[in-house]
Amino acid sequence: MQASYHGVAPYLISPLMGMAKYAKTLYAEGCDTSCNSQTGFAAATAAAAQADATVLVIGISTLQEGEAHDRTSIALPGYQEDLVTAVLSAAKGPVMVVVMAGG
Repeated sequence: MQASYHGVAPYLISPLMGMAKYAKTLYAEGCDTSCNSQTGFAAATAAAAQADATVLVIGISTLQEGEAHDRTSIALPGYQEDLVTAVLSAAKGPVMVVVMAGG
């Protein structure tokens, strides 16, 4: 997550990059942070159905909130809540939800 208050980091490590260093990973992008479409939901739910455990990373980016750009709602953007529900229903194992927020 690249915050908007401290300049640009010299390098970024995504949650996927961090987890892949220590565990076998299967990745599917359900949607981006705007989540204006459900087209990636099928791939995300299929991955959750195959995985022993699922880590679902959701939240906002600096497009939704940042310095002098406040959100008017604390709700997740777009269809993210629907993605959480779909993945929870499809997962065969435990689901950990990581919320990346706080622009």
